[in-house]
Amino acid sequence: MTRRVSCWMLVVALSASMMACGEEESPRGDDNIDADAGLESDAGDAGDVEAGDEPDADAPDVADEPDVTVEPDVNDEPVEVDINGIWAAKMVTSGVAEVPVVGESQSDTVSILRMDISSDGQNLTVFTETCDVSIEGEAAGVAPVIPDALVNSLPITERGGTFVDGNLVLPTMYEVRGAQNFDDLRNDPLPEDAEDPRVYDQDGDGNPGITVSVEGFLSGDIYLVQRSSNALVGSQTDDGRVEGRVTWSDEQSVLGASNEILVTLQPQSEPNSDPDASFFEMVSVESTVDCAAIASQAGSLFTR
Repeated sequence: MTRRVSCWMLVVALSASMMACGEEESPRGDDNIDADAGLESDAGDAGDVEAGDEPDADAPDVADEPDVTVEPDVNDEPVEVDINGIWAAKMVTSGVAEVPVVGESQSDTVSILRMDISSDGQNLTVFTETCDVSIEGEAAGVAPVIPDALVNSLPITERGGTFVDGNLVLPTMYEVRGAQNFDDLRNDPLPEDAEDPRVYDQDGDGNPGITVSVEGFLSGDIYLVQRSSNALVGSQTDDGRVEGRVTWSDEQSVLGASNEILVTLQPQSEPNSDPDASFFEMVSVESTVDCAAIASQAGSLFTR
């Protein structure tokens, strides 16, 4: 049952599949960093890291309105970037699925992040908190939803990287969501049964693994385990931002669903072949700016 697809993309692709059938007929604290659930970086300056076992039950809803206005530094002249400090970041991973009858369907997963970066010469340590996740898809009549409980359960991650002459490299990092205790995080088969002892209820909703949802003419929840990876390579811009491309992959195993149709319809999905379709943008913000402020003002912070 394990498929090499994005779990976020799966929701949009399933939605498009169901449409085709009809035509035929929140912020977390540092204590969230843990060693069991599984997060690993490629070798190099980054090294191997693991993080994110249990979700923080007290994590607030990132949808709350902040009391602070986030204003990125803007200058008319090219500026020299100090990579140290707090950065608001937007990461878009674009996927494409072949859906029966409908054909090719594109979906973009948009992640809003808060990055705390420190440097030791050229080498970086980056702590990343997920503030919000949304899906922009093309399937009409249905809407994929990433529940707040899932976003709030995502741990703060730690990874290494480099920043040399204005060029940023964050090597490939692997993470498993909804399962833990892997001998080989990158290569061990994902659980295919909810009774597998590695499976746990990461988002605390009473269902195995993590839960993503579909709302519309056919609604339901999908319970799954996901292994994902991403690497970021970019450079500073004249206005002091850092922008570049994201290389990513996802693999997921569906453990069950509230509607059995969601289990039986599993279109294949792959990263968009356009290398510019998956990208990131970072802008420096004040150290007092939290995840809630970044999420609520993402529309004015980012240029894409």
